[in-house]
Amino acid sequence: ERTRKYWHVNIERAKKADYVLGVYKSIVRAVYRPINWLPFDFAEDGTMFRKTRWAFEGEEVPDSPYLNKMIPHNTFGSGSAIAYFPRTLRSK
Repeated sequence: ERTRKYWHVNIERAKKADYVLGVYKSIVRAVYRPINWLPFDFAEDGTMFRKTRWAFEGEEVPDSPYLNKMIPHNTFGSGSAIAYFPRTLRSK
């Protein structure tokens, strides 16, 4: 659920994403294929957001080649929780 909900994203870029990767401690822990993006102005617990945040509905991809791969630590160097990768990125 943490991978799916309440992100500050550029929604136009997010809608073009083939996959969303859930990364924890530089390791890809979850891979989803987003199907639909939904806007949220507040969380389920009632927390109001200053700006609209986004969540996606999608299907998990348990056989993804990205699963359990390491993402370079400096990928999120700007302090952001989000990074966009080009479609040419391939797992090694």
